[in-house]
Amino acid sequence: IVLLGPPRTISLGDNYYGLVIVYDCSRFTWTLFFKTKNEVCHTFCKLAKVIQNEKVFTLFQLEEIM
Repeated sequence: IVLLGPPRTISLGDNYYGLVIVYDCSRFTWTLFFKTKNEVCHTFCKLAKVIQNEKVFTLFQLEEIM
């Protein structure tokens, strides 16, 4: 999971931040764009529920890799 931003220029949709999520086993990616950082947590929680329902597995641990 990578949160990108803010860039020097605004995107066409006036978004400043991007969130990229990669599923390691299949390299499937989800890319989301946001105007503020405040939107990230709420949207990620909604996406996590959708992923769990579609892929039939549970997200139980998030690791921070530096």
